[in-house]
Amino acid sequence: MLRILSIEATPFHVLPFLNVSSGRKAVRELLPFLRGQIEGLPDGLDALLVTADLQGRVRDACGNAVTRLLGESVAECVEELASQGLLPATNRIGVVLAGDFYCCEGLDKRGGSGMCDQFGRHLHCAFGGLLGSLEITTYSVIVG
Repeated sequence: MLRILSIEATPFHVLPFLNVSSGRKAVRELLPFLRGQIEGLPDGLDALLVTADLQGRVRDACGNAVTRLLGESVAECVEELASQGLLPATNRIGVVLAGDFYCCEGLDKRGGSGMCDQFGRHLHCAFGGLLGSLEITTYSVIVG
């Protein structure tokens, strides 16, 4: 059985993204990456990525066009942090997802529906496995 023992309050990394306010305006936000301690990880895993409601978009590398779903950028960010030795190798990180993962490209309304295939394929190919999905109402990222 998995059990979260603690979660640090201070992010070790943040990812800027755009979200849609209740007034239908694009607003800048920061997605915190928090470390935690967990017990009961299955053999073959050194960490767990737990995230929910990644409804947002990320600008391109030049900061211009809003192109990517937030979930895609989270996956790439975790890969980059792992390549820098700040996280275990991605094939040793399990993933638990919850909530919604789509945001309209125009950032003109909250919610929406669309394809998240690329995000799912990325997680399946690069990470230690999708361990499950939950119904959670927060959207902080916890890597422990």
